[in-house]
Amino acid sequence: MKDDYKWIDEYLNGNLSEEERTNFQERLKNDPLFKESYEVRKSMDIFLKNRKGKASLIKDLDSLGNQYFQESENDKSKGKVTKMIPRWARYASAAAAIMLLVIAIRNFLPQNILYNQYADIGKMNLEEKGPETFTGKAEIAFNAQDYISAYYFLTQHLEREPEDIQAIYYLGLSALESGKYEEALNIFENLNKGATAYQKSGKWWQAMTYLKMKNFNQCRKALKEIPESNEAFYEKAQELLVKIDKR
Repeated sequence: MKDDYKWIDEYLNGNLSEEERTNFQERLKNDPLFKESYEVRKSMDIFLKNRKGKASLIKDLDSLGNQYFQESENDKSKGKVTKMIPRWARYASAAAAIMLLVIAIRNFLPQNILYNQYADIGKMNLEEKGPETFTGKAEIAFNAQDYISAYYFLTQHLEREPEDIQAIYYLGLSALESGKYEEALNIFENLNKGATAYQKSGKWWQAMTYLKMKNFNQCRKALKEIPESNEAFYEKAQELLVKIDKR
């Protein structure tokens, strides 16, 4: 189990080889417990990127650990038999419990409801792809909502074809959903400045990124910059502005 946590971290940090990633994804398909551990760890990784630092979480874990150890000592003094569990496992369980609570709370916050309502990620449908290509693998991962893998494969593809604007657009969405907000903002800003089919999407997804970051001032500013001539997003932008102002 301890090795599994290390493996998951290596995967999330993009440190695995192509063969190792394939083996990892194969295990995700066939091992429900491993997949559950991965989902919790991935959610925690995104959550931590939204925090000012990891110190508060570490403090929480230390507090939970101290509480656990105190309870264990009390049990021993009362003659109770306690099961010996490695410290790393206790911390992992505590972290998972905190993460599940945080996710549950955050999913019911108004800004998350708005994001889920307006951020229509949709499905990836690349024009040129094959099941064994980076774009083909990216599409499979993206449509399975495995945005971390999609980000990895799109990055690999764009190293070979850096002008593929469609792949750049989906890289921005993958970055957004993976918690790489600054990179997503840069990608959407470049799309907004360009003269491509995705130009009208750029400013909207900038606003969605700020909304997910809970940066309402910048979100509001981005929405106001969407012109009336942008038929795809203008009305939704005006509607969302009203809801943000009412929050």
